[in-house]
Amino acid sequence: QMKSFAKVIDYLELYLSAHPDDCSVMFALAALYVKEEKLEQSKNILTKILKLDFKNEDAINLLEEVERNIKCKKE
Repeated sequence: QMKSFAKVIDYLELYLSAHPDDCSVMFALAALYVKEEKLEQSKNILTKILKLDFKNEDAINLLEEVERNIKCKKE
């Protein structure tokens, strides 16, 4: 099975260019970035979500996971 989500990522990025504050789509994109091991991109989006909705538990939890993974890759 191909592990690339590039086409879906492209569609989500295109949607967000017209709807930049859609947290649910931003979260989906952040999750796909994690699957693609694009951790910094995921972190940036999750941070933006939390600026818009600081109580978003899903974003908080995924950001913690992403930051752990970034830390592990640096060690």
